[in-house]
Formats: sequence, structure tokens, C-alpha cells
Amino acid sequence: MRTSHLSARARLIRAGLATAAATALVVAGTAAPAFAADVVVTVSPTAGPVGGGNTVTVSGTGVFTGITTPGGKLVANTGQCPATNTATSVTAPNVTITKASGGGADNGGTFVVPATLANGVYRVCLYNATGTTGQIAGHTADNAPYTIAPVALTLTPATGGVGGGSITAAASLAYTTPATTLGALVTTATCPTAYNTASPAVAATAVKTVGVNANQNTTVTIPSGLVTNTTYKVCVYNGNAGTSALIGSATSYQVLPTLTLSPTVGPTAGTNTITASASTSVFAGSPTPGVLVVKDPLTCPATYVPTTGIVAATGVQKVSNTKILFTVPASTTLDSGASTTPYTICVYASTSAGALITTTAAYTVAPVLAVTSITPAGGPAQGGSPVTIAGSGFPTDPDATVTVSLGGSPLDDVQVVSGSSITGVTTAHAAGNATVSVTTAAGTKSAASPFVYSYGVTISPKTAPTNTTTYVDILGVGFSSLTFGTGNPTTGPTGSRVFLVKDVYNGAADSVDTAEWDFAPVQECTGIFPISDNEIICQLDLGGTLDTDGTALGTDVSNGTYQITVVKNSLPGATIAAGDVSIISSGSTFTVAPY
Repeated sequence: MRTSHLSARARLIRAGLATAAATALVVAGTAAPAFAADVVVTVSPTAGPVGGGNTVTVSGTGVFTGITTPGGKLVANTGQCPATNTATSVTAPNVTITKASGGGADNGGTFVVPATLANGVYRVCLYNATGTTGQIAGHTADNAPYTIAPVALTLTPATGGVGGGSITAAASLAYTTPATTLGALVTTATCPTAYNTASPAVAATAVKTVGVNANQNTTVTIPSGLVTNTTYKVCVYNGNAGTSALIGSATSYQVLPTLTLSPTVGPTAGTNTITASASTSVFAGSPTPGVLVVKDPLTCPATYVPTTGIVAATGVQKVSNTKILFTVPASTTLDSGASTTPYTICVYASTSAGALITTTAAYTVAPVLAVTSITPAGGPAQGGSPVTIAGSGFPTDPDATVTVSLGGSPLDDVQVVSGSSITGVTTAHAAGNATVSVTTAAGTKSAASPFVYSYGVTISPKTAPTNTTTYVDILGVGFSSLTFGTGNPTTGPTGSRVFLVKDVYNGAADSVDTAEWDFAPVQECTGIFPISDNEIICQLDLGGTLDTDGTALGTDVSNGTYQITVVKNSLPGATIAAGDVSIISSGSTFTVAPY
């Protein structure tokens, strides 16, 4: 009995001592293997931007079982999680853990990364309480830490010319939070960890884009003057002060020679030939350059790879070290219902996966344009005649650019009635034949048959009572080339005059006295005031008429309908055929009547 009693007591003592020892090990947290009892957790995402502010999810089976207010800490990955949630510091800050909701509440939660942490690798430590009493509950594994580092940026476009320009720097996760003012550098060296414009870095500007992805997308303005055929790094910072940290970078921005197309527009369905000229001798080492025609909104691939929406141009020929020519593919067509469709031309070193060697160039496709006729086929030189142009391929989009000219004189009030009809009003032009030309985004086309400008004038007023004197305002073309004379119109001193005539002016000389007209004008409009090449004003005396020798008769102008005519040479015998009479009435009826 005694032996049995002692054995039981010994067993109780032995068990109590083991329990106390185990308790001491847990409290001390030193003798037991590190993290032997807590849960190994994972984080998502596993990396984040400089400046923090982003939310990270932690997950681990039962990590928060029985815990209502968990705590958290970020510790440099080279260190170990403290056994208790000790006081915060800049290098190992405490974080607020929000437990997940629902059935999986004990299996994880979220925290916001502090803004104070520098670039580096961190272990995430979870505790069963906040404050110094919280004991370790979970941690990330050694091979699955949380990393804070500048994020990799994707540039669109990743190329540009020496003139600089705007590009988009996009990250796969938010990297500008919480920065509002950003800085940017372009450099051929490694991006400085802090904003520093020391050579070779060149300052650029960076602005957050707006919208849902504002913290992932940045608009960077590349400065002008970078070196052609050079690859640069683009560096984005959380400010533009000397202490602003690097938050994102890209290593692939290339400055390429500038590409210029001629022409920049062409007809739908292609097959036309255009030239592409580079600002430097980029084709010197490219005997077989390649050209891709890219349908917007796609962009030029980095290497020559035709695919859907990216079609190879045909007939590419090297003209010189700076110029090539090529044929636009037939698949380069106008979108249905559009007045124009944009494409991008991309030039490569070769057709065997050659690299992009110039900047891209915009090319526009428009309807096939044709001009067949203009109606009526003639009108007065001073313009003002309504006309209709017939053809095809006229763009009907209200925003489309359409201009029409006659011998270089633009039409007024141009209206595209349909794809085959345009109306307008002629403007002043010298007498003679003029070609009608229509210009759209597809280029300029002209009609084969000319529009004939005839000399003519329009007048105001168009009526006055007999035996009165009135000023007449005359509109026409070519007045500045005339020198209007005074005195007897049959003798000079110059031959340019303004006459009131019955029916039409007849300058034929009398068969007996060649110094006289055969048919005299009714009256001369005198005291001419030249206003411009298109306007003169003169005084018409309806209280007198002219004799065949140009002298005045004391006879009132009879009531009736007359014409106002401007003539280059009023001397008897001057002929229209010889060009002496260069301006003939057109729509210039003048009525003498008592009303």
C-alpha cells in the first residue's frame, strides 16, 4: 500500500513539474523552437509599392481561433517575429488587423501597409491581441514574405522621337498611393532610389491619370532633346523633392528617328504607293526593311510580327538610307459609316522579326474621291453664282473637312448634299477657264471640264428716274489693272471707261470716220472712285447722252432698260477678240424709269 501511494504521488509531482516547465518556456519564448506553435500564413499580394497605403490580405487555417482583436507587425525578413506584440517603431511598425467576416473569420483578415516603410523584404507577424501582451499567433514563411519595392511599369508607347511627348506608365497594382504630387526622371543609368536630377538623369513630368485606375496609371511627359537610337529608363517618384522615393520604373523607352509619310491620307482599300522618310539614316544597315499597317487602337509591336489587325505592307523598296516606298495593303479600308479611319504605319529593320527603327506615323483612309462635273459650267468673274459639283466619295460626316475651289478661288457656303453632290457659291476670279477641285481627307481631285469665268459686273442701284444724277456702286473683278480716264472717251487720254449702253456695248468704228463709234454708248458714268480690285463707284448723269464722237448731247436718257458696262479700251475699233474690251456686262441691268 505504501509503495503504491508513493508511486502515485510521484507521478503527480512529476506531471506538475512538467507543466510548470512548459509554461515557463511559452512565457519566456526563448527556449522553445521559434514559431513552433503558431500558424504559418500567406499574404496577398506578396508585394506592394513604396509609400504603402495598399491593403494586404493574410490567410491561415484557424490563425485567429478564439481571438477577437488580433494584432500585427511587419518585421525585416532577416529578423524573427517577437513573441509578444511590442511597441511600434518606424522599422518594425505595428499594423491594425481587421478580421475577415463570415464563416472564414478565424482564417485571416486584412491590414493596410504603413507609409513609413522603406524598400525591402518583410515578415508579417500576427498576434492574439494588440499591445505588449499579445502573444505570437501566426507568421509568413521564410520563403513567402511581403516585399516593398518600386513596381515594374509598362510604357505605352514605349518609343518616341527626339521631340518628346506624352506616354502612359501603367503598373499591375496600385503604386502611386498615397502620393498626389509625382516626379519623374529619364536616364540612361539606373534609376536613383531618390529623386535626383544629377546627370545623366533628365527631369520629366508625371501626373496621375483620373478614373478607377488612377493609382495604377501615370501620364509621363518625356522631355525633348534626348539622343536618337538610345534606350532610356523611365523612373517615377512619390514627389519631386530630393527625398522622394522611387515608386516605379521601366527600362525600355527608346528614342527613335522621326518618320514622315507622303501622302498622309489615301483611299479606302489601299493599293496606292506612299513614301516613308526617316530623320536619320536608319536604313543604312537594312537592305530589306519591313512595314506594318496597324488598325487603331492597336499599337505597333516591338518587332515585325504581322497578325490580326496588323497587316504587312507590300512592295517595300529601299530608296535611300533615309527613305523607303511601299504599297498600302488592300485590307486598309474605311470603317462602315465613317468619313475617315485612322491607321498607324510602323517601320522595322527587316521582315525577319526586325526591331522597330523609327517613330510611328499616322495614316488616314478616306473614301475614294472623284470629281466629274460642275453645273452651271460658267459664271461671272465677280462670283456669287450658285454651283453644284458632281462626283463620288464626298464625306457626309458633319465633322469631315471638305473644301472646294475654282482655279484657286475657294467656294463659299460649301454644303455636302450627298456622297455624290456638293453645292457652293463662286467667289471672284479673273476671267477665263478655272479648274474645279475638291479636297477631302482622301486628297484633292479635279474635274476634267473647266468652269468658265466670264467678265461681268453687278450694280447698285439698278434704277433711277431720267434727268437725275445718281452714284452707281459696281462690283466685278480686275478693276485695279485698269486706269480710268477723263475727257472725251473716243480720244483718251486712256481708254478704260464705264458706259450706260442699250442692249450690249458695241465699240466698232464708223466706216466713214474711224475716230467715231458706229453705235455710241447712251451715257458715260464719270468721276470714278476705285475702291478695290473688285469695286468701283461712279456718277451717272441721266440728264444727258453721248454723240458718236463722244461729245455730250443735251438730251435726257429715255425711260427703258439698259446695261452698265465696264470696258478696258473705249476707243472706236477696240474689239473683244483682241482683248481690248476685257470686262463685259453680266447681270448689270439698269432701268431708267420714274419710279
